[in-house]
Amino acid sequence: MSSATDTPSSSVPSSDRVFDMIHRRMSDSEGSRAVSEPISKIARDVGYVAIERVIGVSPDGYLRSATSDSTS
Repeated sequence: MSSATDTPSSSVPSSDRVFDMIHRRMSDSEGSRAVSEPISKIARDVGYVAIERVIGVSPDGYLRSATSDSTS
């Protein structure tokens, strides 16, 4: 019963897997075209939380500075 409520860590992709998926996306559509696309589109596949933890990108697709942790 506890296993049903407990979320396995495997559901959250590792940093290597996230970067691999992003790299595939970039080289999938001629590169430049995919890069111009918002990162949120990629984040939708891997998960917003995973993207934020790995490369510090908010679901909006804007890069966040790793140093500024507190946001008003």
